[in-house]
Amino acid sequence: TGGAATEKVRIDNAGNVGIGITNPGSRLTVKGTGTASTTSSLNIQNSAGTSLLFAQDGGNIGIDTTAPNDKFSIGNGGNAAPAGSSATGHNYTSTYLSTDNYALANYGIIKTLIASATSTMPGGNYLPLAGGTMLGDVDFGAKNITNLNNLTVSKITATTIDPLYTINNINYSTFAPSISGGVKEEIVGKANIKRKDSVTNGYEYIINFSLEHEGTDLWLWHKVVDYSNDNVQVFVTPSGKFANVYYEITGNKLIFHSDKAVEVSYRLIGKRYDWQNWPTKAHDQVQKGVIVNR
Repeated sequence: TGGAATEKVRIDNAGNVGIGITNPGSRLTVKGTGTASTTSSLNIQNSAGTSLLFAQDGGNIGIDTTAPNDKFSIGNGGNAAPAGSSATGHNYTSTYLSTDNYALANYGIIKTLIASATSTMPGGNYLPLAGGTMLGDVDFGAKNITNLNNLTVSKITATTIDPLYTINNINYSTFAPSISGGVKEEIVGKANIKRKDSVTNGYEYIINFSLEHEGTDLWLWHKVVDYSNDNVQVFVTPSGKFANVYYEITGNKLIFHSDKAVEVSYRLIGKRYDWQNWPTKAHDQVQKGVIVNR
């Protein structure tokens, strides 16, 4: 339409259409005019003259806004798009999203989370909500973890273990004791010593761990300790009357001897099968625990 200097629309031999440009190179090429921050390369309106799609000369694209302030901005009823960051893909503020239940999540945030979850960048390695494997350490910043159903770990370093009991809406503390010298397993029980021992002319009660049924408490305790005379301690208390009671460990047997028939309560403490892996001097000498200066 007219000479090259005043030409507004051109259709080349390939069928490409150019507006404001003489060599479109694609099916539709629109060249902007004026300053990039205020003018549009493309402005598609509805019958009422409201802009539905607006492309700034500088490259920002707006839907339902003529003031896109990002690479891709979605307006709100024709108002200016909310503030966003460069190249986020979708402007985001909590106010804006709270009034639009169907608004897309911030593309930049999603992109960052995906990248972080698969990298070792600071703040990365997010654990998926559906579960997964942590790739690094977690620092909770002295915050609490509550309502944890089950925790399986190799080792817990804790200043205090405090199982709380709520009785009549009052919490009572029962602090768990710590034992120096590695990990141990305990079990308590009662034994009725009344079998006559013809050799000592006294009475005896034999716990034969080899004969304990699989799954019983005594069977389990024996299985998880390093059972020997050096690794097991036994505390015995007669019930109802005085009696001279002592014990001996022979093979897989624990034998109580008494000078009279009597019922006793006992407490067995045994070093756990892997007690040598947890010495009193901890393997970890980097992380500091409770500082004791005395």
